[in-house]
Amino acid sequence: MSWTGPLGSVEGLEAIKEKGRQFNASLTEVHAIEVSEPLIAEPFFSLVMGFDATFKEGGRRALREICVYEVANDKIVREQFFYSMG
Repeated sequence: MSWTGPLGSVEGLEAIKEKGRQFNASLTEVHAIEVSEPLIAEPFFSLVMGFDATFKEGGRRALREICVYEVANDKIVREQFFYSMG
């Protein structure tokens, strides 16, 4: 089963930046990151992101997620991530 990430789906540049700050604050160390080529269906694009990281709570985990971004006026205005909580 897939879920939207625990930080939720956000809209607007400031909300996206804050979500990034919160996520980064939850990390102890990033060991690896991999990103697929984008799939584009204007005004959206998506990609697969995988990363191996050590979290302050939960220890080291390898995760893969689908990232969906909405673009308006040449800027990302909304992002949403889907991944398995298993």
